[in-house]
Amino acid sequence: MYKISETIHGVLDGKILLTNVRKYSVIIYSVCVVHVFLFLFFACLHVLPLMIFNIFSVAMYLSLHLFVKRENYLACFFMTYGEICIHTIFAMCILGRDTGFIFFNLALVPVSFYIGFTTNTFKKKMVYPMLLMVGNLILTACATAYMFYGTPIYGDALSRDEVFLMNAFNVAVAFVFLAVFSILFVVEIRNNQYAMKMQNVKLNYYAQYDPLTSLLNRRSMEERMIDMVDEILREGTSYCIAMSDIDDFKHVNDSFGHECGDKALVHIAGTLRGMLPETDTVCRWGGEEFLFMLQGDAEECKKKVEIMRSAVEKIDFYFNRRRVKFTMTFGLQYYQPGLNIERAISMADDKLYQGKMKGKNQVVS
Repeated sequence: MYKISETIHGVLDGKILLTNVRKYSVIIYSVCVVHVFLFLFFACLHVLPLMIFNIFSVAMYLSLHLFVKRENYLACFFMTYGEICIHTIFAMCILGRDTGFIFFNLALVPVSFYIGFTTNTFKKKMVYPMLLMVGNLILTACATAYMFYGTPIYGDALSRDEVFLMNAFNVAVAFVFLAVFSILFVVEIRNNQYAMKMQNVKLNYYAQYDPLTSLLNRRSMEERMIDMVDEILREGTSYCIAMSDIDDFKHVNDSFGHECGDKALVHIAGTLRGMLPETDTVCRWGGEEFLFMLQGDAEECKKKVEIMRSAVEKIDFYFNRRRVKFTMTFGLQYYQPGLNIERAISMADDKLYQGKMKGKNQVVS
């Protein structure tokens, strides 16, 4: 009982997804229980045709469990709808319309649209419920006409109190089903909205960050740098642009494979990010290149970069039990009045190239 309560709370809170298996299992077993109670009613009233009908109905719903396991939801949908509709018409013709069975057919309409629309394996989500609704309307109209002009087969077998009890039971069951499926519909809408929100958050993250290193990507860095420069200039502080590159990284990929290269990029990116204060920013500029925006004067920024260069050189990185050593070369460009971002990046890149030509693993400022 505790697990059932916990599951219900989980579904309502959105922590447990309302999967097709759960949905159809609940429907099948709930309707099966209703038919068991109806069988007991009809047994007490000695209405043999409906007793036999409900025995077959219970057997059918128990067998539908196999269809659910095989994910044949369309067959479950049609068989359940058809059984309820036919049972309702049959019961109305035998016992009369005052017993309230017609409420089941009325409840089928919104419930079928909910099931059809939310079952993700259905290709024609609106067509199936619409066709079934038309069939339901025709059968119900025929049964109503029959009762209007004819007489129920067992109409005299029920007392006034028995008719009232049967009507009350059917109204209550139909009401409960409508209430439950209305709540589930709201829950499913809320879950879909939450899933869409999380998907948008995820897409927004991948639009701003490099999926491998989790650093800012190039486009986001360019936008961030424009905002940072405006802020720095307003406050009167200075900044530097640093372009860096992992030395001989192609050799690492060729010797150890791209898996090693990817893991090394993640490790080095984490090292660089962890050494920066909140005022500084780093991004993966492309391939094995990293771009830094550092606040401070030329001496402060060069000291920061030198510390990062030294830290990368000391990294203990192992791949397949083999130690792989890394070094980085940095080109550092201090901000000068009238120098825009694009030009500063280009000058830092030129200095990086100079460092590569002079032997790598150094800072050129």
